[in-house]
Amino acid sequence: MRDARFEPLCPRKLVAARIEIEHARAETPAQDDPGPNAPAQATPDPPPADPDPPPVELAELEDIATLRLEAARFAGIACARAMRRSLAHYPRLIDQFVDDALRACGRPRSAVVRLHPKDAKHASARPGVDIVADDALQPGACEVDVAEGKVGASIEQRAACLAMAASEHA
Repeated sequence: MRDARFEPLCPRKLVAARIEIEHARAETPAQDDPGPNAPAQATPDPPPADPDPPPVELAELEDIATLRLEAARFAGIACARAMRRSLAHYPRLIDQFVDDALRACGRPRSAVVRLHPKDAKHASARPGVDIVADDALQPGACEVDVAEGKVGASIEQRAACLAMAASEHA
């Protein structure tokens, strides 16, 4: 059963795979069928061995793109588990999550940071930042409300982004 939070992650990977597929299609020559009434032709000698590998089949490229996305999805799941476990053992790690969210907001002068109550009691005070416990959030989730809008991420979202970034550099 698939979890909706972990559907294929990055459209850029699909676009890259589609580009590879289009290149493979463009490089594959069309097979001309002379038909049953065509005169018999002598079979030419096979061409010399090409140092380049044969073109990859279209279906194989699609399979590779799917496997890459699934690998990144599974890596995101594993990363989320590791992050949850780390947060359970080192509750002050929530400060890093808060810092990342504040940085994403451009280091605002005033903000309201909403955390799960268990995490809120471990968060460090910051000038101009109000820490609010919110039962609606999952442990490890962090939302920042600023005048310009809201930024937030759950552990699963953070882990998926980390896994996808790692897969792009692999």
